[in-house]
This record gives sequence, structure tokens and C-alpha cells, in this order.
Amino acid sequence: MVKFTGDPLMIQIHVSGRLVRAPAQKTSANGNAYTTGLLLSASKDGEQLVSLSVFDPDLQTLLASLKKGDSVSVMGGASIRAYTDKEGAPQAVVSVMVNRIMAMTEGKAKPKLKVPGNGQPYQRTEDFMSAGPREFAPPFDDDLPPF
Repeated sequence: MVKFTGDPLMIQIHVSGRLVRAPAQKTSANGNAYTTGLLLSASKDGEQLVSLSVFDPDLQTLLASLKKGDSVSVMGGASIRAYTDKEGAPQAVVSVMVNRIMAMTEGKAKPKLKVPGNGQPYQRTEDFMSAGPREFAPPFDDDLPPF
């Protein structure tokens, strides 16, 4: 029997890892849709399972599009609770109420070019590389003393 002790501690967290099972779409008791995931995050102290819950519809779509083994980075409110496992050993469970997701998949995303006020798209970084640094250095007219 798993026994929780004390109230959970709520903190903001940013954690990265890989999904250890495919995300699942569920419905809460009051009829709200949500998506869950299970992330394995590694550190110098070992690995930690992190339970993910997503309620935002756009983020649910993103998480649901991922599969087991995909790398992901999430941010959100986390609760860390202590419990005793079946063998009587103390354990911790980390649950994150996700409000940001960055999926790191193998597919290449096509970069979107921003359009300045004149309607022309900005050039890509590769186009700027050949121009040389002097053309992009802003003029400094302030009189700062030398170091």
C-alpha cells in the first residue's frame, strides 16, 4: 500500500527528459479534457520519473502528437510529495501542471521569417554571416571612459 505523508510543496520547475510512454488523453470527473505524460529526467544523482498533466488545449495537442522516446522540455507548477513504496522504502513523486512545452523531435522545423514594417522578410542568419561584423555594429556615440 502506498502511503503519502504531508502536504505537497508547489514550486515552478523546468525539467527535460524523454517520454517513457505515449501520452494519454483523459477526461476529469467534471468533464474537462486533459492529457497526461510520463517523463524520465536524468541527473547526476540518477533518474527521476516526472508525471505531466496538461489542461491547455493547444499544449494538449502538442503533447498528444509525441510518442514514447521523444525528448521534451516542460515548465510548470510542480508538486513534490513523499510516499512509502510497497517495500516500505521512502520515495518521491514529482507532478508537473504543464504551462510550457518544447518538443525536441528529429523532424526539421521550417523557420518562420519575421516581416518588418516594410513588408519584406528578414534575411536568414546564413545570409548575414557573409556580410562581416562591421556592417552590423551599431554606432556608439557615447563618451564612456576606457577600462
